[in-house]
Amino acid sequence: MCKCIVEAGQLIGLHLLSITNKWGERPIFTAALHNRKPAFDAADEAYSHDTEKPYQFLRRTVGAGDTVLRAAIKREHFDLAFHMIKVYPDLVDKSDVKGLTPLHVLASKPSAFRSGVRL
Repeated sequence: MCKCIVEAGQLIGLHLLSITNKWGERPIFTAALHNRKPAFDAADEAYSHDTEKPYQFLRRTVGAGDTVLRAAIKREHFDLAFHMIKVYPDLVDKSDVKGLTPLHVLASKPSAFRSGVRL
């Protein structure tokens, strides 16, 4: 579906994957929120051909400027989050306007750790 959207946009001269919804999320962000790795990869492939910096597509444009990695960790999509780190290693250091990084979000998720204890 993502490939069809990209191709349709190219036919009419638009980059449809750069359009945001009312929450400032692009399709790659929405794919991560819903734990859709194939859609994330397809959108990532389309963004990699873009002349603009790909990191702008991996951030919400509304609110605190959440990154796609932080959003995946918040929703406990840890497999997808690990995949994102492999594809975009610089996302690990990206923070929101409050200065919170993906590590801060991960630390707040007891289910991410073997003990499951909230410290």
